[in-house]
Amino acid sequence: MTNQNYLVTVDNSQYVLRIPNKINSLLINRSYEEYNSKLASDIGVNVDTLYFNSKTGVKLTEYLHGSRVLRKTDILNDLVVREISKTFLNLHNKDVKFVNRFSVLSEFNYYVSLLKDKSRFLNYHSLIAELINFFYKLNDKYFSHENKVSPCHNDLVLENILLKENKIFLIDWEYSGMNSPVFDIAAFLLEAELDAEESCYFLEHYYGDVFPTYREDILNKIRSYQFSQDLLWFVWTLIKEEHNEYFGDYAKYRLERSIRIMEEIKL
Repeated sequence: MTNQNYLVTVDNSQYVLRIPNKINSLLINRSYEEYNSKLASDIGVNVDTLYFNSKTGVKLTEYLHGSRVLRKTDILNDLVVREISKTFLNLHNKDVKFVNRFSVLSEFNYYVSLLKDKSRFLNYHSLIAELINFFYKLNDKYFSHENKVSPCHNDLVLENILLKENKIFLIDWEYSGMNSPVFDIAAFLLEAELDAEESCYFLEHYYGDVFPTYREDILNKIRSYQFSQDLLWFVWTLIKEEHNEYFGDYAKYRLERSIRIMEEIKL
């Protein structure tokens, strides 16, 4: 949704060339992305990065032959679910540090500061003030008191997850940083649009024996992060629209879902 990617062939070898859109320079710190994505490659969860220009965001990476974007139907395959869980745990449990801290509330406040027409944001829906207030309550309850922060991808849409022979790779580390692992899990479940049964099936693999014991607490925290993500990417979309990038009803969809999720969360 944010970049142009080209398949490039040089001397019978293939690479992916990324050309970012101009507005991304406001939203993304390329120095952070460069450091984190190379570290993720060292960990083994990212493809190899061959060239990265931290000023322009132009990037050249290895083309992963035989890979494809993860599909929702893949997540119903036990072997694939185990591999996704293994990859996430490998990232989240590594004793390494990304160069930056990703705070969803800080990102939200920053995105709001970038809006040229803040009145459009504040008047977009009658519940905006309530949503913002709820966001701050969740920050006080969960986000600002995380006991564990880990290397996180922070943008786990299915398009950023590649499957190759039952091995999982995560690509596009633009929003990566140290964060609660729950943020990644919440994003993955939200973006894959898994229902309650499918979500619990995955969570049983990721959390193991811990999940049945703390099921309700884990699910409530996941929903809290999903609420924050929908509100964050809603504002992100408004910024894009102010710079003539349009994604249909994406902003409305994100906002309306955040309202539904808010009603499910127990404070």
